[in-house]
Amino acid sequence: MAFGNSTGVKLRYLFLLLAAAGAFADSPIVSGPELDLPALGDSLRNLKSEEQRIFDEAAQLIQRKEHSLAFLTLSRLVENNPKNSAFRVIRAYAALQLGNLVGALGDARVAEAARPHQPYRCWFLAKVAFLAGDGALTRREIGHVAKHPVYGPQAAELRKQLRK
Repeated sequence: MAFGNSTGVKLRYLFLLLAAAGAFADSPIVSGPELDLPALGDSLRNLKSEEQRIFDEAAQLIQRKEHSLAFLTLSRLVENNPKNSAFRVIRAYAALQLGNLVGALGDARVAEAARPHQPYRCWFLAKVAFLAGDGALTRREIGHVAKHPVYGPQAAELRKQLRK
């Protein structure tokens, strides 16, 4: 893989590789997208009582910054309900906090593909794809939210960062 001549580009790829390998498992190295639970909508409504209990536990773990345990807890939810896009987004968030860009990107992709499409999930995937170094996917998802009143301005800023 060619890194180019720029030291900044080399360092970015080094950090991305280390993050993918889990080298920074105890502290996040990337500024990922913020969690917006209301934007996840119907996927978090009408949960079965056991799912709600496990989800609440995971949310508390995230609030306490216990991302490893939150990731494991969310993995139980995803295993039992793989079509729930909200569980995927939140697990992707926990993965980002652990420096696991590969896992976060996988979950964000699955979440974004779920129906019905939601602007927040497109925005979330755009941000994760950017952090993972996937420029083509970032551009595609920016295109999906470019005219959205909330995510459009953020998409414009991300597009600027992508050009750097």
